[in-house]
Amino acid sequence: MGILYCRLESATCQPLPPGLARGATSVWTCIPDVYNELSDPGTSLNDCDCNCGAEDPDCSSNFNNMYCDDVRDSGGSPLPLVYGSGYECIMSHAGATCSNQGTMKNSNSGSELDCPQLPEVSPRQLAKGRTADKVPSDWTCDPALYYQLDTGIADFSCDCGCGIIDPDCGFNLESCTDQSWNPTYTSLNCNGSPTAVDLSYCRLESATCNLLPPGLARGHTAEWKCIPDVYNEMADPGTSLNDCDCNCGGFDPDCNADFNDLYCVEAGAMPIPRSTGIECASQASGGVACMQNVGIKLEACAFGSFFEPDRGVCATESWVPITAIILLIMGALVLSVYMKSPRATESLKGKQRENAKVKVSAI
Repeated sequence: MGILYCRLESATCQPLPPGLARGATSVWTCIPDVYNELSDPGTSLNDCDCNCGAEDPDCSSNFNNMYCDDVRDSGGSPLPLVYGSGYECIMSHAGATCSNQGTMKNSNSGSELDCPQLPEVSPRQLAKGRTADKVPSDWTCDPALYYQLDTGIADFSCDCGCGIIDPDCGFNLESCTDQSWNPTYTSLNCNGSPTAVDLSYCRLESATCNLLPPGLARGHTAEWKCIPDVYNEMADPGTSLNDCDCNCGGFDPDCNADFNDLYCVEAGAMPIPRSTGIECASQASGGVACMQNVGIKLEACAFGSFFEPDRGVCATESWVPITAIILLIMGALVLSVYMKSPRATESLKGKQRENAKVKVSAI
């Protein structure tokens, strides 16, 4: 069966990971308990640990979250990436590494970016197969204004508040991590009235006009690097978005509300469950950053270890066998017994007498 260890949760003997066993031909830099955890019904762990150097068999199963070496919060703790978020654990000569190529999905009119943080944003996605000459029945504005982009017009408007979204209000993104907002329409109409394009925008899901985030509006003094639709989204009952967007440079009011998931720069625009205890905090130098909840980290973890989100356990970068801890304890006990022995007591009294003589001679 090979060299064994005791899995802490199930209290059962398990084979050591190949990277920790005698004569190891691979490297495993984490504790053994997170290796092949799905094979043990007695443990609650159910994750792909791609931050441990070698291949984790759990990565080939239906795991909950993935952990990557280069996806951490500002405090150095690994951030959990939910299953199906677009990340993969890839094996190479350098060991196990996380890869995120971006997620694409097929729509009726081609392949479009499908970002978990965002609603559908491109004009083709918003049109849902309709064209300018097939105006939907629930469009309440002038039919000639619907999807002007489809007709090849150079100067077209985004017409908002017309019952459904105007595909002209959409835009294309380079990737899920580059969410720079670059609308191509030249004018904006809200409920039939011309509106300044540098003060307002049309929220794509609810097809309603809203003020631009402070970081995108005219004369802005704050920062906002994402599309406006993810800012303060929970204030709009017409949108399905319900997240704290901490990867956009500025502070998102949704982070003070009862949000579902958190988005961090370190996680590459992938969702992080709120239950992890990670929060969005304003920085003294400006901007925001994802931080592990300090109260949880200090209460749960000793010096030299870090809180591993979603699992509620402390871990270190490398595993120290329990025998090393036992040796330290035994050494402390031996020292304690010696200090109480007659020999140690007599030695201490002798040193005290010598110190007394030195003091007398000095006087």
